[in-house]
Amino acid sequence: MITCFVLTNIGHENRQIIYSGFPEEIGLKDGAKIDYLVLRAPEKFYLRKNRRRPQTSLAQARKISQPYARGFLFIAGSQIENVHFESWSF
Repeated sequence: MITCFVLTNIGHENRQIIYSGFPEEIGLKDGAKIDYLVLRAPEKFYLRKNRRRPQTSLAQARKISQPYARGFLFIAGSQIENVHFESWSF
């Protein structure tokens, strides 16, 4: 299983939006840059930038799709600042 955290360039004051979910589709351009990303079962939370230590609101993450629904979120590459993938073996 692969999970994904996407830091976007969408923000206000000292907060930036982060999405987490399961990567359903990844579009690449020029062989390496992400053109778009589609997340399944997305959740939204924030990265708060402060001088001493950045913090996230992951514990209060909000589901974007309805429970038990197969929701998807499309994120354009122009909105992506950084992506972190993790794989889990069971």
